[in-house]
Amino acid sequence: MATCTMYKIVMNGVLLPDIYFSWDAASSAFDALKESSGASVGRIVVWDDQTGEYN
Repeated sequence: MATCTMYKIVMNGVLLPDIYFSWDAASSAFDALKESSGASVGRIVVWDDQTGEYN
């Protein structure tokens, strides 16, 4: 079975529901969220859909 790397965004300790299939897409969304929400802490994480975990 083929796998792909997926990304999610964590803002202020909350894992957001959107899944991104490229770093560029996640980065663009992250930048837009930071600008619009004023969140103080955020990061892009690698998402494992089989385990539901991120790191």
